[in-house]
Amino acid sequence: YLDNYAAHGQARLLLGAAPEYTLRLFGRLFNESLVRIEELMRGVFDAWDARLGIRIDRELVCELMIRCVLSELVVPHERPQDGVQRIVTFLYSIVDCEARAMLENPPQK
Repeated sequence: YLDNYAAHGQARLLLGAAPEYTLRLFGRLFNESLVRIEELMRGVFDAWDARLGIRIDRELVCELMIRCVLSELVVPHERPQDGVQRIVTFLYSIVDCEARAMLENPPQK
């Protein structure tokens, strides 16, 4: 969904036609989008938590996703179809690094 939205969504057209309005709209919708994406990703986050044995910072991951999509809208990638895939790869690398760090240095109880 995010890939399609960044590449073909109406927001890009709106941004071109009324940039100031659109940027204010993005600001107003940011927190609502954060809550909604976190809700939709709950199953994925639960699976990552269980598989990796850590608690993913869900809000941070969702915020990164939203900010990356917004940046793709403002400054499109040369190949829009690659933009979100790069974001997903980046997010997986963050989760993997966090899991390795937790295994190497478990929290002290």
